[in-house]
Amino acid sequence: MLSDSKIKYGAITRFFHWLMAAGFLWMLFTAIVHFIDRDSALNKAIWPYHPLVGFSIFMLAILRIVWALIQAKQRPENNLPTRLGHLALYVFMLVTPIIALLRQYGSGRVFNYFNWQVMQASDHKIQALVDFGNQWHSICGWFLFLLIIGHTIMAFYHRGKGPQFNVFPRIIGSTKN
Repeated sequence: MLSDSKIKYGAITRFFHWLMAAGFLWMLFTAIVHFIDRDSALNKAIWPYHPLVGFSIFMLAILRIVWALIQAKQRPENNLPTRLGHLALYVFMLVTPIIALLRQYGSGRVFNYFNWQVMQASDHKIQALVDFGNQWHSICGWFLFLLIIGHTIMAFYHRGKGPQFNVFPRIIGSTKN
């Protein structure tokens, strides 16, 4: 089943989910190595792939959102806390790379994505964009990782209950589990 249904997510949704999960694991690995020792040989070998994988995740997030909107009426229903958690994940999947792209633009440097020029180099630097990107890209990225960890914990906690679970049945009045 390629499409989603009221009972479970389809193959395309799961493909996007697990491909992005692999990308996020790579991003977490590169961010931790970069945080620990920017001058290490390992960091110098892997850090150039951080923006490439990040941009890949950004494009996948856009495709994933479009697919979710197309599938909206036939997707499994989730409770309000689950929907808000997913919304937060989607927001940070978009905001984090957008901030990096703004920083890249402000730096005046070219951005190539596997020989495709996404952004031309400019002849001047916009320090405010560079400063904004330096301040917020990492914060948003680490917060996104915290959201992903929370998402993973909740998925394991509710494993076996299917997509229609309710974390707070007494609070929001539902008895559905």
